Amino acid sequence: MRPVFAAVAVACLSGACLAMSDDPFSDGRGEIAGRAMAAGSPAAGALVHLVDRPELPPTRADDEGRFLLSGVPAGWQEIMLRAPEVDCAFRDEVLVARERRSDLGEIDLPPAGTLLLHLRDGPEKNDLDLEDATVAVREAPDLTAVTDFGGLASLGPLPRSGCYRIVVEREPFEFDED
Repeated sequence: MRPVFAAVAVACLSGACLAMSDDPFSDGRGEIAGRAMAAGSPAAGALVHLVDRPELPPTRADDEGRFLLSGVPAGWQEIMLRAPEVDCAFRDEVLVARERRSDLGEIDLPPAGTLLLHLRDGPEKNDLDLEDATVAVREAPDLTAVTDFGGLASLGPLPRSGCYRIVVEREPFEFDED
């Protein structure tokens, strides 16, 4: 009798593995929808995009604050909404299912923050400020700024929560020796 039991157990486990390939969160694409609000009013024109998914174009909220992101890979995705006109921003994770719409409902965008940067060419007190360097936030690729004479730049609006990766580019400069 034992060999029959073992064969049944293997068949059940094999069936479980086959069912796992039908996971709606493991592959395919879905949509994310919602309505961006700021202080009780629609955040018309708010920029909506996925963090770390530059291949997917961002979208803008319509006059009623409604947005729809299509072609979103299934699984956990991080979404960012920014409304510069009202200085509000939002960032959160969303679970997207294959061929389904994840509706976030109304999102009350909280006040945003601004990332202030001071760039220098080294860690020492007498190192030079980096003027004319282009800085960008990797999580929000449309946000760029150029440092001023004192090496200062600001980027925003950005959600106040989360970590940000900064990209800095600058043309090398040469010194004339006399």
